[in-house]
Parts: sequence; C-alpha cells; structure tokens
Amino acid sequence: MARVTVADTRERILAASNAKRYAEAVTLAAATPSLLTCGDVEVLWRVAEAFGQTDRRSRALDAYRYILTKCSDPDIRLATLQKAAAWLSPSELGPLQTLGADASTGDGFRSIREAFARDAVTAAAEDPAKPLGAADLKLFQAMAEANGAAADALLMGNFFLHRDNFVQAEHWYRLAFARNASASSANALAVALLALKRPAEAETLLSPWQKNDDEARRTYLRITADLLSARPPASLSPGALSRMAAAVAAKRDVSLAQEFGWYAHSFKQDVTALRWFATALSWRPDDETSAYGFAVVSRSMGRRDALNDVVKAWGSRSPRIRALAQLR
Repeated sequence: MARVTVADTRERILAASNAKRYAEAVTLAAATPSLLTCGDVEVLWRVAEAFGQTDRRSRALDAYRYILTKCSDPDIRLATLQKAAAWLSPSELGPLQTLGADASTGDGFRSIREAFARDAVTAAAEDPAKPLGAADLKLFQAMAEANGAAADALLMGNFFLHRDNFVQAEHWYRLAFARNASASSANALAVALLALKRPAEAETLLSPWQKNDDEARRTYLRITADLLSARPPASLSPGALSRMAAAVAAKRDVSLAQEFGWYAHSFKQDVTALRWFATALSWRPDDETSAYGFAVVSRSMGRRDALNDVVKAWGSRSPRIRALAQLR
C-alpha cells in the first residue's frame, strides 16, 4: 500500500473543502496537525471554514484567532479577517478585530475596519431598511471628512438622502461637488436641493451639466416641473426660463410644454402660452390636455376663430372643450 504523505493529506483536505465535505476536512486536519501552520495558511483557512460549517463555531474562532496571533504577514492577517467576516456575526468578529492592535505599528486592521465600514454604509445606503452600527457610521464619516474622496462624500450623501435627512444629504453632496465638480455630484446635490424645496437653486446648479448627462437631464426636467407648477406661480428669471425652455424643446416633453403654457397664462402672457400649447399639440396631435389649454388661452385672448377651430376638432370628444364655446 502506498504511503500517504503530508502533501497527499493537504490535497485531500482542499478537495474535501471544495466538495463541501467539511466533516472529512476536519478529520483529516486533526490527523495531520503539522499542516496547520502559518506556512500553509490556505489549509488553516479551509479548516476554519469547515469548523464553522459543521456547527463548531468556537473551533472556527480558535482557528482564526491562531492565524491572527501567530502569523505575522499583514496580507495574510487582513485576508483572514476578510474571510471570517464573510460568515461570522459582528459580535463574533469584534474580538478578532482587536487582534490587529500592535504596540509598534498601531491598529494593523484599520484599513480593513475602514473597508468593512464602507461596505456597511454602502449596503445601508442602498437599502434604508438595513441596520447600520453606530461605530461603522462614525468611522466612515470620519474617513469621508478626512480623505478628500468625492466618492465617499457622495456615499454619505446617499445614506442620508435615503433616510430623508435632506439637510445632511445636502452637506455631503455639496462637499462631494466641491471636491470633484461633475455631472454626478451636481445631480446628487440638485436632488437634495429639490427635496429641500429649493428648486430655483437646483436649476441654476444643474443647468450646465444636464445637456450631456441623461440622469442630470431627468433631474433637471423634474426641477423644471416643480418651478413651473408652483402655486402661487414663482417669478422666474428670463435666464432660467430660457434654459428650461431649451431643455423642454430638446426633450419634446409634452407635459412640460403644457406647464409652460399654464405658467405663461398665469402671468397673462397669452401669446407665449398659446405658442406652448400649439407646440405641445405639434408634438402630440391627439393630446386632449394640450388642446384644452389652447382653447382656454384662445378664449382668453378673444380669438374666437382659433377657439372655434379647436371646438370643431375636439368638441365631440371633450366635453370641457365643447363647454368653452358656450361660455360668454
């Protein structure tokens, strides 16, 4: 019978682990303790996993603790904590993290604790229902303030935006924009300003960016809708109106063309209003709302000919348009 070597046993442990035969991996490792050294950390990792998968979590923790206390390679130590974090609970992971402290180098696990905090904040930003530990939030906030990274400031803004804390969201998005003025950071800040009921400020900010970015353009059109539909009507600058009109025309947005029509009508600028409703109809000839707006403004201007034309085209389909012709 051929002699089974240590190398053979090593391969059998790895194979058993790959095949999820965890009990077999544990038995093989127990029979060959000479394999369980920092010189072959892959086996140690597999054995720790096997302990965990066979409901021996305390033994798994012992295995991870052994690596973190006996193995000096910083890359191995970080990888070990990452592997442990994949399935251990936060309470189990905590004591392992403390093993990163070193009298000469300080917190050897700070980088991985920061990575864990970033992952936790990212998950919580994407899903507001997901809990986030106060320690992770505090750590990541400190990182985002100190490291100068626009992406981290954006992530903090997303976290607060999705929890309806719009003041904090604005703070972080403004910081991200200051660090890296881009379409994404401008759009994020504009969204926060819109939530804070400051659409005019959002319009001024986002206008230069919306021409070449789809997401920014969608947000800009939302801002346009807010500004035009405000009650009482907001007094908007000619520059803002011109910028918004260009965006609406480029998108050929029928609903916003109607909003422009009603906005102009509210300020008794009926020539402009009529033009917008006519434009909306040119983009969507079968739109009753645009036809109704055209009829209302035509009547307001005393344009009986134009009103009669609309009534003739729409009267049989729209009682409210037909009723306009009967008003005196």
